[in-house]
Amino acid sequence: METYHLLAKEGESGLPAGEIAVRLKVAPTALSNHLSILTRAGVLTQERHGRQLIYRANPEHVRALASLLTKN
Repeated sequence: METYHLLAKEGESGLPAGEIAVRLKVAPTALSNHLSILTRAGVLTQERHGRQLIYRANPEHVRALASLLTKN
């Protein structure tokens, strides 16, 4: 959740994986798997900019997921 909240605060600019690792104080190798899972789940989006992957929060998908999970 920390990753999502950090990226939600960054908005459309997003962050590269290395910067996310620095800000969250986690090893880049551990973060890589986490980012991959969140991206496959649609919680994050990624876009290549040169040699970097930029990650962004995907709030529309998270809202839709929350709505689905709270439906009676």
